[in-house]
Amino acid sequence: FDRNIGRYPYPRLVIVDCPEGAEEAGGMEYPTLVTTMMPWPAFKWQRESEDVTIHEIGHQYFYGMLASNEFEEAWLDEGINSFTEAAIADEIYGRRRSWFSLGPWRASDAGYYSMPGFLSRPVTDPVVQPAWRYASPSSYAVSSYSRPLFLLRTAEELLGREAMDRGLRLYFE
Repeated sequence: FDRNIGRYPYPRLVIVDCPEGAEEAGGMEYPTLVTTMMPWPAFKWQRESEDVTIHEIGHQYFYGMLASNEFEEAWLDEGINSFTEAAIADEIYGRRRSWFSLGPWRASDAGYYSMPGFLSRPVTDPVVQPAWRYASPSSYAVSSYSRPLFLLRTAEELLGREAMDRGLRLYFE
């Protein structure tokens, strides 16, 4: 995040790995504190906890420092964060291996996590609107996470990774 978005200005970031039985507390963000969780059972080929951790750290930027208002325009927090989460996971694990990698079966964070939800829940809601105006929770999820992620992935394919990084840094500044 520091290299591609901007400098984290605080001296500390606390990451809490919630224990088994406290799964509802995992995957949340607060200023300078995030919660994550290890799925049970945990498999080496599955990277859910890494994905959640990257996503929640991303909220330190888009929700925390930029003060994106998730109730007014969720895509500015969840959508841009989902894009950067997928890009970071792809950089660490490989573009086709970031969500899971088991022999010949592998999937990227962007494809595995978002594509099924995107395709199984067609929505007509616009992306840019207050959270309370979405037709349903699934429409909110697709319009706030998946659709912006795929829009930004498409822009990255057209413009290139370096241009997207410059754009995200400019947005952050």
